[in-house]
Amino acid sequence: MERFTRAQLEKLRLELTEIATTSPRIVRQERNRAGRDFVIGDVHGAYDSVWNAMQLAGFARTRDRLFSVGDLVDRGAGSHRAGRFLAQPYVYAVRGNHEADLIDLHLDNDDPDETLEVLSRINFNGMGWIAKLTAPERAELLKRFAALPYAMEVQSTRGTVGVLHGEVPRGMDWEDFVAGLEDGDAEVLESCLRGRERLKRGDARGVPGIGRIFAGHTPHQSPRAWATSTRSTPEQSSPNCRIGLARRSRSPTWPSRRVCSRALAKRARSACTTRSPTHRSEHMPKSNRLPRAASTPHSPLSCR
Repeated sequence: MERFTRAQLEKLRLELTEIATTSPRIVRQERNRAGRDFVIGDVHGAYDSVWNAMQLAGFARTRDRLFSVGDLVDRGAGSHRAGRFLAQPYVYAVRGNHEADLIDLHLDNDDPDETLEVLSRINFNGMGWIAKLTAPERAELLKRFAALPYAMEVQSTRGTVGVLHGEVPRGMDWEDFVAGLEDGDAEVLESCLRGRERLKRGDARGVPGIGRIFAGHTPHQSPRAWATSTRSTPEQSSPNCRIGLARRSRSPTWPSRRVCSRALAKRARSACTTRSPTHRSEHMPKSNRLPRAASTPHSPLSCR
């Protein structure tokens, strides 16, 4: 894996901090009057499956929009293609915890390259893809991740649709959630990235103030509807993903970033003794995979 020099790493940290300062934490999208809106669950590097699903849905790249709930990388071998995916003009993504963790690692770890070399070498949590990137490619991808919002509001014919990765904190309405994001409230940001309390507690009361929410993060065999929210994440052990029509449609705050970067570094150290070099990421059973579309050698998601 190509390493950053000390000067390159310091420059990157300044750039990531600047991007975080100037990028909005919530982005609002107007109604798509020309075509359809689609939402996909955690991609985790499965960009061939995304492209196949787009073909099967008759996705029109000049009219339709594709919204992602985050977690674009890790587990899937195609994770290095995330930057190419985000560059497509019809793609609108929010950040997931995997993007956030990778940013945090570079911001707070004394030697992120050493940690990533270990994680990549043993393919821990499917992170072997990082070794495919040059240092400039990794820097550009991190900057794209740092610019991703935490949540989106999308206007549709049935009202406002929310898109995020984790969840809105229990007992909080959408207005307060948005205010918390904009204010940089650490607990709200953390819940938006990693929250699972609603599902753990069987809380299906929904979120007042929003027509529907599409979220990811928590694994399910198929999309699951909860009151005013829809969870579109497939089985987490797979790099596969599902695609669905969205019919309803100060200084930066990095929640728990030191905890996260230390946790990744700890995993790298422990993985040397607890993981076999042949450790692999899991795959969804064939019966649950999306059917393959015709060969598409000119897919805009293809690279290297």
